[in-house]
Amino acid sequence: MENVKNFSLLKSPHQARTLRRAVAAAVLLAIGACGGGGGGSELPAGDLGGTGPQAAALAVVVPTQTEAARFLTQATFGPTSAEIQRLSGMSYAQWIEEQFGKPQTLHRIYMNQAAADLASVGQQLSRANFFDSYWSQAISGEDQLRQRAAFALSEIMVISFTDATLSNQPRGVSSYYDMLAENAFGNFRKLIEDVALHPMMGIYLTWLGNQKEDAATGRVPDLNFAREITQLFTIGEWMLNADGSYILDSSGKPAVAYTGADLAGLAQVFTGSEECCAIMLTTLLESTPPDRNAPSGTSEMRWLLTAALSRSRSSTQASASLMR
Repeated sequence: MENVKNFSLLKSPHQARTLRRAVAAAVLLAIGACGGGGGGSELPAGDLGGTGPQAAALAVVVPTQTEAARFLTQATFGPTSAEIQRLSGMSYAQWIEEQFGKPQTLHRIYMNQAAADLASVGQQLSRANFFDSYWSQAISGEDQLRQRAAFALSEIMVISFTDATLSNQPRGVSSYYDMLAENAFGNFRKLIEDVALHPMMGIYLTWLGNQKEDAATGRVPDLNFAREITQLFTIGEWMLNADGSYILDSSGKPAVAYTGADLAGLAQVFTGSEECCAIMLTTLLESTPPDRNAPSGTSEMRWLLTAALSRSRSSTQASASLMR
């Protein structure tokens, strides 16, 4: 751990924020950018507090049907006539709070039933079964805001069936998407750890079985996951102000947020993962949620994730990515 404790990118007193506020701010500011909504005063008490004056003003507006349709296009996988009519009789804040209370629809339940049905005729699950479940939830699921937020997270914390190993793991991929939806309104620190410890991510970004450095052979740890978790998931490639604009260096160019030496040091933490991911993969293939209480060997990784997310620009980077 001493190899990473002194890196400048890990030094800050800030704490990770919840995704619930980020999601609310993202959808409200999106409609504001499109010119939707009228005036308003302040947000009602609750989880929507702290999303900024523009979002606060929009939140209490009761939209017209045109505004409701635009909002639902951004906050769901597509508006229905009935939902447009319903939203035009309440405020944006009421609709968002209602969605926060909707129970999650699990891919795992669908995949378990599909596996049993296919086994009865001598067949196995394929990626087509996952896509059936995915689009069924996207089109008709009650938890539309959660589904849309999970989709946004999947565009940032990517895994794909294009990977040769994942192409044969439809149950594992469905578990990964369930995990993203589970964390869609939760704490970003927990989300990052669940992403890091999920065996599908361990396979996709090649840190499953990542070996430590060996001076005798010249072997160095795989940098893949260290690079992605730094550049895409948390800190970002460039240093940002609180409003998302670039911090400039002495030459007037965007200042870089980390160096190659930082990544080399971080990669040393993401080694020795085979045991914990093997335990979770075995559990995953037994059709139950993976146990993310990984062995004690991951303690350095957990410390690093907490340190990385304590950077104030991590929340700026994450919020900007969700809005995009």
